[in-house]
Amino acid sequence: FLHQKTADGKIKEVFSNYNPNAKTYSYDISFAKVSDFDGNNGKYTAKNVIVEKDGRKIDERTLQVSYIDTDYSKYSVVHVCDPAAPDYYLYAVQSRTENVKEDVKSKVEAALGKVGLKLSGLFDATTLGNKCQYDDETLQKLLKQSFPNYEK
Repeated sequence: FLHQKTADGKIKEVFSNYNPNAKTYSYDISFAKVSDFDGNNGKYTAKNVIVEKDGRKIDERTLQVSYIDTDYSKYSVVHVCDPAAPDYYLYAVQSRTENVKEDVKSKVEAALGKVGLKLSGLFDATTLGNKCQYDDETLQKLLKQSFPNYEK
């Protein structure tokens, strides 16, 4: 995932999702206020738009996002839920690099322990091999793209 802070005090995040059943990617772009963060954690409601690789909108939703831990440079451990669909929620370990170093792995494991989870119990997208590639070029392009209906 990638993020940027805007001049008006917001965070724009872009992250990719791979659907192994359909063998397709979608990209989520979320918008939130920086003021909702405190130290290494934050809780906010995000305007979220799901787009194709070229930025065309697929869907939109409002998500409750809770950062369990982040170092703002290498990783974050996140809980996401959709208030309109209470059965939809997920925990995610997000990385800004393809390979996670041991010091980061220990921080991730500690953060997951706070919510009763173990890293070994999560689905590991890296097991998908070349089917699930880190696509920095698309993430950078979408981060720069304007989405005026959501950036308000």
